[in-house]
Amino acid sequence: MTVGAFTDSANRLTFTADSSTVSYSFNFEIADENSIEVYVDNVLKSISSDYSVSFNSGTSGAGNIIFTSAPSASSSIIFKRDTLLTRETDFQTGGAFNASNINNELDRLTQGLQEADDKIQNRVLRVDNFSSAPTDFTIPSTRADMFLKFDSGGDVTVTDSFEGSTITTTGDVTVGGALNVSGSLSLSSLSVSGNVSGTLTTAAQPNITSLGTLSALTVDNISLDGNTVASSTGTLAVDDNVTVNGTIVASGAITGSTLTGTLQTAAQSNITSLGTLTALDVDNINLNGNTIVSSTGTLAIDDNTTVNGSLTATTLGGTLSTAAQTNITSLGTLTALAVDGISFDGNNITATRTNDDLNLTPSGTGQVVVNGNISATNIAGTLTTAAQTNITSLGTLTNLQIEGINIDGNNISATRTNEDLVLIPSGTGQVLVNGNIEATNIAGTLTTAAQPNITSLGTLTSLQTDNININGNTISTTSGNLTLSNLTSVSIDSINFTDNKISTNASNADLQIDANGTGTIDVLDNRISNLADAVNNKDAVSKGFLNTTLTNAGISPTGEVTFQTTIESGSSSVKVASTDGDTHITNASSLLYKFEGDEIESLTPIRLTGDGGFFANKNTVEVTTNLNTGSGFNSAIFGDLTIANGVVLTIANNTDLRVI
Repeated sequence: MTVGAFTDSANRLTFTADSSTVSYSFNFEIADENSIEVYVDNVLKSISSDYSVSFNSGTSGAGNIIFTSAPSASSSIIFKRDTLLTRETDFQTGGAFNASNINNELDRLTQGLQEADDKIQNRVLRVDNFSSAPTDFTIPSTRADMFLKFDSGGDVTVTDSFEGSTITTTGDVTVGGALNVSGSLSLSSLSVSGNVSGTLTTAAQPNITSLGTLSALTVDNISLDGNTVASSTGTLAVDDNVTVNGTIVASGAITGSTLTGTLQTAAQSNITSLGTLTALDVDNINLNGNTIVSSTGTLAIDDNTTVNGSLTATTLGGTLSTAAQTNITSLGTLTALAVDGISFDGNNITATRTNDDLNLTPSGTGQVVVNGNISATNIAGTLTTAAQTNITSLGTLTNLQIEGINIDGNNISATRTNEDLVLIPSGTGQVLVNGNIEATNIAGTLTTAAQPNITSLGTLTSLQTDNININGNTISTTSGNLTLSNLTSVSIDSINFTDNKISTNASNADLQIDANGTGTIDVLDNRISNLADAVNNKDAVSKGFLNTTLTNAGISPTGEVTFQTTIESGSSSVKVASTDGDTHITNASSLLYKFEGDEIESLTPIRLTGDGGFFANKNTVEVTTNLNTGSGFNSAIFGDLTIANGVVLTIANNTDLRVI
């Protein structure tokens, strides 16, 4: 790639998230996935955990940033090129000098220098090109909560104040925190949104219309603190009329020709006359006309109170407490009566204290006798009674509990912790269910007649049907063999069994038959038919079983290994056939060669030629040491080829090894 000029706009992208988009493209070139910085709301994100990089091609250039999860709506997303300064190629002395690698390294260096120059020129404090640099530009280590300052020599220092300096400005100054001034502060105007502590001294300010919320204010001899107005001279004088909507509290004397509203004062032992009052409030007692009222709700009269006339009340609220009145013979017609914690209202008797029981307790051996019926909306708790042999009906019950059994609607449940619900018939009787049985769990043995309509049994841990047991993923018999009859086909995972055919049902999938451990696959005296010609040392030969084998895994072919039943010579060929148990090489119907044991019989001379190759007519050729065939040699072996364990037979390029 070609590295263009670096600009902030060309090598930095900004997006606004919409809470659903996870992929954002960048069009500037980067050296690798680690050479870009990703920020969400100015927070640097981490590759792999927060995002991944997908290039348009290769492992560099332009591409897409793919977030692990979409950033929240309105989030600010920034992509910025930040080249990782590493060496990708180690050029060796006398080694290859690849132009592509050199170009990539130079591109990476150029990008890194561009970014460093941008940071130096645009993002750091610099001394201009026309003045000498300070002697020391090092920021002191002790700088927390300090101000950066240049001393008289132009060197960098820090300070906690501007003492001894003068700050002059013709513009506005905004202070976000606290402003502490130990000396004088001269301002043409002052606007403070926060708090001003200490003493603010200023000339008369006729234009001040608001002071915000003041905790206290002193004006000449008058002090305002909270809801208290006080005079430092001792006397607070208020001219003309004063209207107070609330309450006036005074610790001293109040003098006035007319007082309206409520006057609240300490005890005034010298008041002998109040004139003609229309009403009077004394603490919580209000006297208005011939009515005495308590503002707390209860009017308490201590000691003895004599009422010479009648006590008349439209309504008496609360509790009228009196000594025992043995002579009271009548209370008139009461709508309700409360006696201690009992309320009598109409024909209802109620306990009035919170969560208090209503007890009807007879004396001695007496009984609580109800001559009529008991009617209750709700009876809470336990109704205990002797055996009631005559009860024939309980009405419509929503719930019934009998010792450890609860009957609720159409549900019967055990109420004691971890206790079984047992249905026990009498004698030889049975538990009969005329309808359906539905249960989450059934423990024990469920005995039933044949149920032809059962379609589901839920999740069973095991199932036994006659001699068949199903437990987990195992099907077994308790006696005899397991027989599957009348099945036209069975599918197990990707394997299908249909009649006498085993096949795979997955597209283009191999069918593999594998023995366990050192076991073998034995088809006895049967032959496997319809096999393709042999291709490698694991294939069957002559559409039968492999008689000429490469044993062990010691062959590392770089050329070609061929197992064949045809020997080619120019345009003619001879084929291997077996008609009488021996191996024959035939051309048409005439016998050319016959192999018996270690012998070769031929009607005509046999001559095998090769360029340095080796030939054998033995039943077995054993390779016990590492062997490399020569390049370009053609080799043929008549019989078996056995490679000893740990031995490697290497077949060179352009070499054919034929095992016949």
